[in-house]
Amino acid sequence: MSQVQVAVSAPGNRYKVWRLPADQLIGLLIPTVVERMGLPTQLQWNLVSQANGKVLPAEGTLAAERIPQNAPVALEPVRNTLFKEFLQALYDEAEGNVQDELWDQALEKLQELHEYDPRFPDPKGLAHLAQVGLAPSAVPAGGISWGLVIGGLAIAGTLAVGTIVAAGGAGYLIYRAMQEEVAPDPYDYDNGGNSGQPHTGDVQITLEWYDEVDLDLHVIDPSGEEIYYGNRRASSGGELDVDANYICENTTSSPLENVYWPWGGAPDGGYQVYVSYIPCGHGDPVEFTVTIRLDGNVSDTYSGTITLGEQVFVADFDY
Repeated sequence: MSQVQVAVSAPGNRYKVWRLPADQLIGLLIPTVVERMGLPTQLQWNLVSQANGKVLPAEGTLAAERIPQNAPVALEPVRNTLFKEFLQALYDEAEGNVQDELWDQALEKLQELHEYDPRFPDPKGLAHLAQVGLAPSAVPAGGISWGLVIGGLAIAGTLAVGTIVAAGGAGYLIYRAMQEEVAPDPYDYDNGGNSGQPHTGDVQITLEWYDEVDLDLHVIDPSGEEIYYGNRRASSGGELDVDANYICENTTSSPLENVYWPWGGAPDGGYQVYVSYIPCGHGDPVEFTVTIRLDGNVSDTYSGTITLGEQVFVADFDY
């Protein structure tokens, strides 16, 4: 049986070159590759061509899809209810470890969670608590370690200032770890609104639509690396800095997604732009607009429609 050598990337910066049967169904290849790359087998996975962002059909073959030798492909989890439950379970495990004061294990769980979805929210501040070593409850009944408090207050100015309260001649410290001031997260869409502002630079690609569904912007840089929700920052310096309506939660009716390269940072060469509508939504076509800006000026604007389950090519351009 003929074989095709492919370079497979996966969440958690996993990367491996495989020689796979060219005529075997892709749906049968995926479970073996998932297991051997140490990925959770209970999830559903797609194999995606990084050349064009196309999800390779499970009933197809590498030969039928004309996947060339040494082609870059990616394993991406299917963002369905099962995936959401998997992420929540990781977060719940991290919370349990924090409550049991197993700080290292909590951080490991949060790191694993971040590998599969860098945008997963942390509403209980577990990452901070695990790093500082404080339980999420109030001051323990048996008192609080002054060494721990002083050490915590010394950390890089990010922690809230403790308040000393005198009561009946006895002093005690109330440490407000959960009241720290944190810079706004540009990926956080509170109350369905866009709390992050899109950046511009040498190259900027912006996707806009007017519906409470989740469209996704994909940009392939001159080196062939793809920037999208599963790979927000490329080695070339490009970044997905705004990502709206993630898995159709906390939605806004005027969302946008934005990929940009900072001033003086965009590599020369060809870029490709795609839009996908895969995770969730309704069956009606959704209209969208993609605007490409080069050196701060609008270069081209493209309009189109897309339906649930599709990924469409928008444009390619040189910089």
